Amino acid sequence: TENGCDATMSFVVVVNPLPVVAINGYATGGQTSICKGDGLTLTATSNLNTYQWKDNDGNAVNDIVTNTNTGSSVNFKPTATKDYTVIVSDNNGCKANAVYTVNVNALPIITLDAEAAVCAGTSTKLEVKTVSGNPTSYNWGSLNVNSNTTSTMVDIGNTDETFSVTATDNNNCQSA
Repeated sequence: TENGCDATMSFVVVVNPLPVVAINGYATGGQTSICKGDGLTLTATSNLNTYQWKDNDGNAVNDIVTNTNTGSSVNFKPTATKDYTVIVSDNNGCKANAVYTVNVNALPIITLDAEAAVCAGTSTKLEVKTVSGNPTSYNWGSLNVNSNTTSTMVDIGNTDETFSVTATDNNNCQSA
């Protein structure tokens, strides 16, 4: 107070509520974990129209999506386990975010081992060798064996054809 005078000032502070946002993830078959190379859709639910998507490295997700990173959904093929964040902001400048962890499972890697040529009247076997991963079943393609078996070796006789095998692990990931 100067010269015995009092001064009072008042003003109203408006506290705006924070926006609310959540993320739902949908992979092929409704899985929350995916196999490397599979596609994924993340959808943000909010009452706002502005969305910004980032990975846990701070990179905009639009580098790997089929649409822009400002929509409520992004479609992409993650290559590694990461957290993805959506940031929403309202007209008052208030922001909120939600985080979704995408678990990406590696594919099992296998090789086939067999003799490249056999003599008529003899037979040979194909054997699966695991390079990485933990396959639990094998699909031997056109061979006359149970299509999904745990056998890593089959007798192919002496037929002249091309053989293939696909390995599947506990995560339902298949060898390329």
